[in-house]
Amino acid sequence: MVKIKSKFYKIFFSVLAALLALLVIACFVLWSALATYEKTRPEVVAKDVFDKYFTTKSMSALITDTGLKFTENDKVLIENAAQEAINTDSLKFFGVTSANDNEYKYAVVSNDKIIAYFTVTDSGEKEKFGMDKKKLSNVEFVFAKQPDIKVEIPQGYSLYVNDNLIPSEKITNSGIETISCTYVPEGTQGTLLDEYTVTDLYSEPVIKVVSANGNECAVHYSTEKEAYVASAENNETLMAAYSDFVIEAARQYSIFVSYDYRNAAGGLVSNVRYTNLNKYFDTNGMAYKKLQNTQVNFNLIHPTFIISDEVARDFVAYSDDVFSCNVSLVYTTKRNGKTNVENIDLIFFLHKVNGKYMIYESITNS
Repeated sequence: MVKIKSKFYKIFFSVLAALLALLVIACFVLWSALATYEKTRPEVVAKDVFDKYFTTKSMSALITDTGLKFTENDKVLIENAAQEAINTDSLKFFGVTSANDNEYKYAVVSNDKIIAYFTVTDSGEKEKFGMDKKKLSNVEFVFAKQPDIKVEIPQGYSLYVNDNLIPSEKITNSGIETISCTYVPEGTQGTLLDEYTVTDLYSEPVIKVVSANGNECAVHYSTEKEAYVASAENNETLMAAYSDFVIEAARQYSIFVSYDYRNAAGGLVSNVRYTNLNKYFDTNGMAYKKLQNTQVNFNLIHPTFIISDEVARDFVAYSDDVFSCNVSLVYTTKRNGKTNVENIDLIFFLHKVNGKYMIYESITNS
């Protein structure tokens, strides 16, 4: 009987020890799983980001760790702005709505104002137990940002802002027609523009637009559009060949519509008629027909007029037979001791007539 009890207790305590061992292992596994889960919770990762970078005002380290591309100048601007914008006594963060299911966005607040946003996402890597590892993926420094800008460039061109190539994903409006689309012949495509909205600027924007041929194009700011607008690439071949032609056409056009009978040297203009423009304008074109119908007899004649500062620019080819250009000049007139100065800026559209380029449309460049 003693031997039987002894054997029973041996088995009992062995089983009990095994169960206790399994329980300890299970508790350890559970504890490890909970610890891993806690580490992968987005709010825990967000708290680490907040403590590591924002409470210490370490914006340069934050930029480096996110892998975002900022110029050295932008980094300095952001770092300096952070020293003023962040009040650690009032600093806090909270989650905000995100557009993506696997993206967790947080706002950072200082002095009751949102000064930054940062985003935590899945890293694509796995922790133990197959849990998705989270990482800091993006940051937006509201306190240092410049206003967003819009830039319109010809389709097929490349846009650079502060030396950064702006991706096509930033296009917010495509196929914007320019005035050329109205005046080129049927079957010929005028210049179409793509509008980019550029965000996350931290220094004054320096804009560069490069054509498909690799040439930099002129950019100006349009107050009407509230956007920067790039010109189409200037055709140097056409410019060299036809600058004198279109400038003289603009001179004769200005003389005709002003009905002035003396030139700058005091010589008489023998016949102020639209037929004087036959050598420049297509007689079957709309520009010439408008000149035929122009009533100039009511204009005051000026004993003296001077044409100066003639410039031909922006030669744009739409096909082998059609191009446009801008011509500007200053038209100064004197009469009864009074001087009047008029800045004239014209857009000429030319096509080939019997192998020679002639102006078929003329509009005022506004």
